[in-house]
Amino acid sequence: MDLSPWQVRKPPLDPRAAAQATTELMGYCSDTVQDPLIDGDGMVRATVWSLWWD
Repeated sequence: MDLSPWQVRKPPLDPRAAAQATTELMGYCSDTVQDPLIDGDGMVRATVWSLWWD
């Protein structure tokens, strides 16, 4: 398991954009995203995201 922090230059500024970003992340690392709306709330305006791969 690898938890990797990623720096985000232009984070989503609203919950809808964050939900869209988390939906896209599900294609790359599905273990990171359980619910796009809930997980997206933590990504709004965040400049560091932690992604996890098994």
